[in-house]
Amino acid sequence: MSDISITKQDVIDKAGCDPWELESEFASDTDLEMIDSLAGIFRNGAEEADDAGGVAAYASTLEERAGTRGSNAIYADASEHLTQTYEDLGAENLENISSVLNQVAGEAEAVLESNDEAITGPMGLDWVVEMQNSAAQGDWSAFESWFAEQSGGEHDLFSYTIHEETFTGTRPTFPKDDLKSHIRDYRLELAADSASRAYDRMFEDVDDYYAMLHQKEGQLSEYGYDVSDSPVPFWHTDGRAEHEAEQLHELLQQDNPDPEELERYSAGVDRLVNGLDGGELTSQERAYLRSFYDTLSADDLATLGALEGEGYDGVRETVANGINTLMAPSLNGLHPTEDAALVPDSIKPLINEDFLDRSLDDDEVNDRITQYNGLGDLMSHATMPPGHVFGAEMGGAAIAIQVDYELWQADARADSASHGPNYFPEAEMYDDLTGTARVLDVVATNPEAAARTLNSVDRVDDLARLNWAHDGGEAAADFMRAATIPAAGEEASRAQLDAAKHVLEVVSGDTAVARGGGPTTDAVEMAVLDTGMAYLDFLAREGSDDDGTVRNILGQDVPGFALDSEARNGYFDFVANREQELKDHFYGGVSAHAQERMTQAFNQGGDGVEHALENLARLHGGLDFAEYTVAGNNPEGSQRVEQNWRNGFQMAQSLNDTIGLIPGAGAVTGITGPIISGLQGATVGDPPSPEDLRRTQNYADAVAEGGEARYWFAQGAAAADDPRLSEEQVNDLGDLSGRGDVDFVDVLAEAERAGGYHDHVEEYLSMRRDLAGA
Repeated sequence: MSDISITKQDVIDKAGCDPWELESEFASDTDLEMIDSLAGIFRNGAEEADDAGGVAAYASTLEERAGTRGSNAIYADASEHLTQTYEDLGAENLENISSVLNQVAGEAEAVLESNDEAITGPMGLDWVVEMQNSAAQGDWSAFESWFAEQSGGEHDLFSYTIHEETFTGTRPTFPKDDLKSHIRDYRLELAADSASRAYDRMFEDVDDYYAMLHQKEGQLSEYGYDVSDSPVPFWHTDGRAEHEAEQLHELLQQDNPDPEELERYSAGVDRLVNGLDGGELTSQERAYLRSFYDTLSADDLATLGALEGEGYDGVRETVANGINTLMAPSLNGLHPTEDAALVPDSIKPLINEDFLDRSLDDDEVNDRITQYNGLGDLMSHATMPPGHVFGAEMGGAAIAIQVDYELWQADARADSASHGPNYFPEAEMYDDLTGTARVLDVVATNPEAAARTLNSVDRVDDLARLNWAHDGGEAAADFMRAATIPAAGEEASRAQLDAAKHVLEVVSGDTAVARGGGPTTDAVEMAVLDTGMAYLDFLAREGSDDDGTVRNILGQDVPGFALDSEARNGYFDFVANREQELKDHFYGGVSAHAQERMTQAFNQGGDGVEHALENLARLHGGLDFAEYTVAGNNPEGSQRVEQNWRNGFQMAQSLNDTIGLIPGAGAVTGITGPIISGLQGATVGDPPSPEDLRRTQNYADAVAEGGEARYWFAQGAAAADDPRLSEEQVNDLGDLSGRGDVDFVDVLAEAERAGGYHDHVEEYLSMRRDLAGA
């Protein structure tokens, strides 16, 4: 017996594929007995459906046959399943379902038998390996016999030819080891070729089977049957998930993969995700998604995201939605932190705050930038918002990654500068990072997730101080609004209230934003102003919010937050230091807020008007005081105050020249979010001329001459359920206000007396003046 040996593992290594594993995994993944049993149950149930009570009677017999081993194990579940399906879909569809299940069972049996034949059949791979191993040993034995028979001296040459190769040597130097290796390689090549061809045939059969499953799922769906309810778990198996993901991986190695092929191998994910219809993942469906994304790599997902062309949008949407589904605990998916060990590696970069860790080398940084950009592109195609926890983890990671990226870029610029003014090649050594903005856009589709991201002033500080060179901070700004401002008609969640407080606090105290004089980008700067506009009620007074409730403008306790003196004054200073165009936008919101709250106050009755005007005085006086603080002298402060209120008046009035077009009073909360959307894009007329401003030398002129705030009080009075003023009266006020006519104030006072609230307005003006310190 020779020492030549050819094993199954040798054949697998040589062939580069493993048909034995393919056969074994498919067999363990496909319980033919269970499929046959379910098909038979539906077939018999359909036959019994012709008789009254036949299905129920048959179901009863199934329960009696229920056991714990083999196919009997499904009978208890199948009894209820059959009865429910019959009640929901009727006798005809029982027959249709039975027919489909019979086809599936038949296909499964054919593939299982074919695979088994390819491995253990009379001329299967087991036989091939043994045969080639024996043949190799026979080849060697034949050589040894020949060699022993050769006569001649020590220096005589001998030649031996086998499998088209000749070996020559003397008796002491004959290359026996080379000949032995040649024999083994030749026989191993033959075995490997057989294994490779068998694998290809088996793979094609398995591939066709899984494609057939997808087609049958669709057919059953047309009958109203949901495969996720099946008591036999053969539709979404780990093996199917791995197979489809492996084929997706292979396709993504091509430069321009066929979109239809990509969709074919993501069809299981697509049907599973879209079939939830408000329900949850079963344990098998969750395992299927885990296996699918475990099989893919982060590079695979990034490559998919980076493919160019709308033809790939369908598969990108499917794969992105699959990620959001798997990572949603509310859908019985994975919890990103509690189930961290189960999160597929392909998804982890999306929630890794250290993804661009400062310990990386330069090449790794660019590789990771490319990968993250692709992941961001992929997730941007999701039509299903990420869950609260996964979204918050993605948002936090995106901000942290952007922080590290900008530090890398700063290092690159510093390195370039250190080489002198003529050295520039390394200044742009890192690729553009676009993925962070894309991910923030995705997370913003779930406002609660965005709000949970901004769970500290430090996190907001990072978001607001960054350069966001790719898009100028537009995505960060939209993200901030989503995190803090509820949609029209909705109430802010606790997380949104907390996030809003953090945004308002970030412009004061010991933060990078405060030290830098405000957010780095104009877009984020506007978002900070918009957040303030949405929560003007809570800026009216300083205080604490230990129990999570505060008093709104109307004196009612509502869910909210309060700023301490430093943060409140800091925010007002921030507003005062903005460019006039931004302040016009903000004061337009302040004006609209006054009208909305006064409408609610008049509707409330009692002391509502007095309380509202007192709190509005605190708000407006605080804003005015900040202008004087920034101006540093009284005349300039008065001019700044007048310009703010006049331009804000025009901004708000551009939305409606008559009563009723500014968003009316809604639910009594501390939030004025709906006003913000109406103000977007509004513009003011020409600012007051220098001559106009020079005549405003004192605070009384600034707040009384124009009477802008009082105009909106009058609007509120006219918009009340029981109007204090007529539409004609406020229309007259609007006509006068546009001319800056001195009669405007007199007419205002007359209207206020007619409405019965003039004395409260006088108290408002007095308190506002005192608070402004003018």
